[in-house]
Formats: sequence, structure tokens, C-alpha cells
Amino acid sequence: MVEAIEDLFIPVLVYNNKPSDAVTLKRFNEPSWNNPVVRYFDSNLKDVTPRKDGTWKINQVAAQMVSALQGARQNVPRYLLELAADASKQQTATFAMHCYWEGEGKLGSIDGVSDTISAWVGNLEVVRVQYDPQAVQYADLVETAQSFECASKVFAESKTQLTTARRLVGNSAESLKSKPRNAKLSDQKYYLRNTPYLRSLPLTRFQSTKINASLKQKTDFRTWLSPRQLQLLERLIQSKDGDALKFRFPENDALLPVYHERLLRLLPGTQ
Repeated sequence: MVEAIEDLFIPVLVYNNKPSDAVTLKRFNEPSWNNPVVRYFDSNLKDVTPRKDGTWKINQVAAQMVSALQGARQNVPRYLLELAADASKQQTATFAMHCYWEGEGKLGSIDGVSDTISAWVGNLEVVRVQYDPQAVQYADLVETAQSFECASKVFAESKTQLTTARRLVGNSAESLKSKPRNAKLSDQKYYLRNTPYLRSLPLTRFQSTKINASLKQKTDFRTWLSPRQLQLLERLIQSKDGDALKFRFPENDALLPVYHERLLRLLPGTQ
């Protein structure tokens, strides 16, 4: 988020409680008592996206940034589109297949899928898929999983899913009766984890999912990285010790800054 703000925009902070900023507030018709507001202007200081307040969450700010870039007819980076997704609306689907390494590599490539996790249901290898139902419908997800040979069984997580899955795969669909147990860490994002240097790069869970799938499908993983991540990857490749710190896929993206700082301290040339 910070990288996108710094690289794609010229950020300006205007305080609502400092006399020196009163003229600016008046110029843009902003009351001094308002809550934090983020506005996006072109070079003529004209709004490129409608004013909107109450943007407290990362995805809300990112969504405004995407809208502003689109309004200015600028390219929107893939990593920023991911940040704009509303995590609260994500749903989960569970599919069994002969190998969850391949399952993550294939299912992670689907548009609308934001995360994959290798897991077990009984003795069956499964992949749990987080997806945005506004970007990909459950029925389409099931059909695509079938085409990938990643749906030997479909474990429905709701009555609605069960009805849809049985219509598509018949008796191969059943209700998920207990929470799957996650596979060991070394089995998560297998293709990424086994790619030197790239596996040490700080990545969001979304990026990990998409890059793991790109490595499996042999497509260009770089399209999922920001410019600064690409620069850091080059530093890792050039450093003899750059692969010493293995990426451990934090439980949440909030842990990434700490990992990033640790990694930088290990790299030669870091002040």
C-alpha cells in the first residue's frame, strides 16, 4: 500500500486541526471537523474520482486508488487490485484431488481466487480455496476444478454449495463435516517454496498464491510483483546469502513488514 501511494501518486497531508492548513481546507471545501478523507486530484487539482470519506480500511483506500488511476487512464498494477478486494466477502471452497501440490498450482490460477491452502480431509488430499463470489461464482469454480482434474470430491461448506455441487458432480459432492487439517508448512505453495531466491521474497498471501500458480503453469510470475519487489528479488539473486532466510508464509500479511526488515538486514549493502 505504501509503495503504491509513494510511486503512483504524489501524497500530500493536510491537517484538519492546524491553523496553517485552514486555507487549503477552505479551498477544497473541507470542514475542519471532518474525519480523515482521501481525495485524488489531477495536475489541475480537479477530482479524478468522487470524494468519499469513511475510508478506514486498506481495501477501501486501495479501491479509491484503483478508481483514481482508472479515471486518469493510468495502468493499475495487479498487486494494487488485490489490495482493493474486500476480504470480508471472501468465501471458501474445498476440493479433493490426487495431489494438493498440483491442486494449489492449478486452482490458484483462477481469476477471483485469492488464496489456496493444502490440507487433509480424512485420508484425502484437498485444497481449500478462498475466492471472491463477485469475481467467480461457485458453480464456475467447481466446473473449472473439474476441468483441472482437481475435483475427485467436492466438500460443500454450506447447503447452497452442496445443492450446486451435487447438480454438477452428483455423488462426488458431500457436506464438509469437520474442518480440514492443514498440511505441513513444507507442503504449502510447493512450487514457490522450491524456487530459490523467489521463495525468500516478502509476498502477500495473494501474491504467494498467484506466483505459485504461475510457476506451475510456466507463465510470467513477475506480473504479480511490484517494482520494489522486483528490485529486491534482483538483490536476492545477486547475494550469495540471499536465500538464507526462507519465507515462512506469515499467518497474516500484517507480519510482512517485520520479515522484510529482517531480510534487508541480512543482505549485503543495506545501510
